[in-house]
Amino acid sequence: MTIRHDLRPGSTAPIVVDDLRVFGVFDATYLRTGRETVATVHASTDIGELWLDHDLGGGDTTRPLALVLAEAAFNGDPLPIDVIVVHTANPVGRDWLTSTLSRWYPTSIAVPGDFDESVIDTTTPSR
Repeated sequence: MTIRHDLRPGSTAPIVVDDLRVFGVFDATYLRTGRETVATVHASTDIGELWLDHDLGGGDTTRPLALVLAEAAFNGDPLPIDVIVVHTANPVGRDWLTSTLSRWYPTSIAVPGDFDESVIDTTTPSR
């Protein structure tokens, strides 16, 4: 994986929101649903990297989380996130997430193919 960011000392391990993938090159907390993600991110006090897939299966997406994050920042209380990495293969979802979040949070894009696919395990969803 070539995408890594400078994080503040004490930041948590990355939080990865994806319905299938597991990135094998770094430890992370994996979340699989939008509801689970909103609750976890709201309860977190210091997030280093937040990796967002757009589509989470069954019509679920990370759009509700993006709206919560943008609204918090708009109201002057952004959540403590060092960087958001949008890693979806959905081009419309990618554009929506980045345009919604990049005004308020440092945001990167990692489309499949930008990273070594051999480090991704899609057969073992874990939390």
